[in-house]
Amino acid sequence: MPDSGSMRVMTELERRGQLVEAMPGFPMRRHFESLNRASRVFAGNSQELYDCIVQFVGTGVMSAHLGEDYEHELVRLFHNYLASIGTLRDVQRTVHRSIWPRERKDVPSEWEAKTYTPKVQEVLGGGEFKFLQDLRNYTVHYALPVPSASTRISHTPGSPVIQRNDLRLSKDVLLQWSNWSSASRRFIESQDDRVDFLPAIENYSKAVRKFYQWFWETIEAALAPEYPDFKFTAVELALYQQERSDWANWRRAIALEEGESLVKLRRKLVETRQQRWGHGSRGWRVFSVDPRTGAAEQINEDPWGLPPRSTAFGLP
Repeated sequence: MPDSGSMRVMTELERRGQLVEAMPGFPMRRHFESLNRASRVFAGNSQELYDCIVQFVGTGVMSAHLGEDYEHELVRLFHNYLASIGTLRDVQRTVHRSIWPRERKDVPSEWEAKTYTPKVQEVLGGGEFKFLQDLRNYTVHYALPVPSASTRISHTPGSPVIQRNDLRLSKDVLLQWSNWSSASRRFIESQDDRVDFLPAIENYSKAVRKFYQWFWETIEAALAPEYPDFKFTAVELALYQQERSDWANWRRAIALEEGESLVKLRRKLVETRQQRWGHGSRGWRVFSVDPRTGAAEQINEDPWGLPPRSTAFGLP
């Protein structure tokens, strides 16, 4: 059963948690959680697709030796990558329309029209990027794109043999779909009989990271000061909890005379304290001033601030 000191700490942690959840910025966290999840899905799918591609492209493996399983896995991962393009876009759209709602369903908000859409065109509006975005719709609504693997070997007298492995899409098969945008169709028609999509994926992944950073920073600025204050305070609470945990582990090691682990636990506690005190506090106090005498009297405590270095709440 917890002792009285531990109960005081648990009570204080609960109180501080309630204060954090009462902050105006607390409900805004869902926007950033959604963005973070969508970004992680896109990044994970990008990495898995890349890992699959480099099992063939840039290697000495012959296309005839890849086997049927490689094609199935490549198609699956390519599908996941393309689907996550749409997911990330849809999540961003949901977030900004929650912050800047449309007055009418078919009319964009002023922010969407003057800020978001021009930035999309600037960063993600190229023909090869539009092709990938449309290829997502092709995948969802028409057919799974199947990259074909090929190996080309060239040799000139006096030079080493050069092997080139490629993964490309059939131009004729793609053009059987009638819903390509004009930019995408121009990109496809600019290719030879097979569409080299790998450079587009590499460039798009880089551009998405750039756009995502801009979008995150823009949303965070729009929700200031409420959301930055909540985020700062949530970190402050997490560091306080970590310090309490590290201190308890250290004291337990002392009581059990665990000499070998004692040094490590003490070092961990010191590191956590440095992080916590380096992070600081934005605690506030409310004062009332007597208009007759000018005397100030504190009438409210800060939400917690950094507590004194004492045994209060079981702190060392």
